Amino acid sequence: MNTHNNWCIVKDAQGNRYRLRIRKLTPTEYGRLMDVSDEDIRKMIEAGVSKTQLYRQFGNSIVVACMHGIFRNLFRKPTKSHLRVFEAFAGYGSQHMALERLHREDPSFRYEIMGISEIDKFAIQSYEAIHGPTRNYGDISTIDWDSVPDFDFFTYSFPCTDISMAGYQKGLEENSGTRSSLLWQCRKAIIAKRPKYLLLENVKALTYTKFRPYLEKWIAELESYGYRNFWKVLNSKDFNVPQNRERVFMVSILDPNADFTYGFSTNFSYKGITLSATFA
Repeated sequence: MNTHNNWCIVKDAQGNRYRLRIRKLTPTEYGRLMDVSDEDIRKMIEAGVSKTQLYRQFGNSIVVACMHGIFRNLFRKPTKSHLRVFEAFAGYGSQHMALERLHREDPSFRYEIMGISEIDKFAIQSYEAIHGPTRNYGDISTIDWDSVPDFDFFTYSFPCTDISMAGYQKGLEENSGTRSSLLWQCRKAIIAKRPKYLLLENVKALTYTKFRPYLEKWIAELESYGYRNFWKVLNSKDFNVPQNRERVFMVSILDPNADFTYGFSTNFSYKGITLSATFA
């Protein structure tokens, strides 16, 4: 592909050449690439979320289809009448979106959001526009977990700011004061509530040589609490979303059967979104 002055020349498999214009994605197009529905994007816009914040929030979030695929595998046989959920670092609620999609597919799967932890006022604005008023416990480092209702599922997509290749990579050493070091604040929730399921998400760099020791330390700590942990780097393009976006996900399950294993299957029937539909 050759580029010049915002135009590019591409050649297909048959050798045909096409001249295409390069432009910035609109917020709606960016949201679609994160597998956010047009209805939810509309709710964010109507709530007054600015274009700048839409770009920022979509860029910092999780592709909903990846979460949906993980949940389909994890909750194929719900053990409770409903799943009680706490979303830490909630953003605009990608996990909530995926849970709702699963419920719409199978109404026998029921869930309840017991609370969230989010401090970004614009993310809170988006979350409430999409999901309605939700109890927000604020800064995860100051939550009194005894005051929070019990929950079965704890999601923690902690800040990637100091891990990402796009940042300064200051790291996530405990008590270092970096945003990524907020990971270690999650232990208080886990010890206090001992949820059956945990879900971690972050950038692929967490698995690189520089940061892998922190991931391994965290896994060892979870094992000491009785959790079995299963992690894998997933790419959104394998979930029928036209975006090459790799993130690491880790499912942790408290006291599973000795022969239990969790598989990160990408073989499921979700239709996804085509590239042409993204720009429709």
